[in-house]
Amino acid sequence: MIPRLVPVRALMLLSLFAGACEGSRRPGELAFQGSAPSVEVLARNALRGLAAADTALVNALRLTESEHNGPVWLELPASAPEIGFPVDLAWRNIQLRNTAALSRIGGWYQSNPVRYHVTECRGETQAFATFRVHTDCWVLFLTTRGELLEAQLFKDVLERDGGYKIFRYYDELPRRARL
Repeated sequence: MIPRLVPVRALMLLSLFAGACEGSRRPGELAFQGSAPSVEVLARNALRGLAAADTALVNALRLTESEHNGPVWLELPASAPEIGFPVDLAWRNIQLRNTAALSRIGGWYQSNPVRYHVTECRGETQAFATFRVHTDCWVLFLTTRGELLEAQLFKDVLERDGGYKIFRYYDELPRRARL
């Protein structure tokens, strides 16, 4: 009987040790470098970067190629072997659409000063193993004339361990807020 207890005790000790290691992880440890601490900060920084034509800031708010192609892609449904969608094609598509969006919307934000109001992600939140995706996100802001506008600067936001990043920017210009 004692020989059977040893493996059980060993498993119990291992599970306690594993739990202790998992619990010892510091909050934010898995967040991607440069992540915003909230979707609101993310949106404020995106507005500021667009208005100032600050390419470095605008790009820093997005997932990098290595973040997308590594940990994120591996959890997305499109990465399943039976689908056979190549990761490099997915990233090129994101890059092309992002570049087109920034060239279309950048000038509007540089020419029209706005003041951030709120961010609303109106769609569902999709949970994955190591991150969540907030969908149908809208940024609401006020113009200098006091008009409340909304825009989908980005539609999807990745949240990972308390850090937020944009998948890509969208090319839709602002419209009057629909309250």
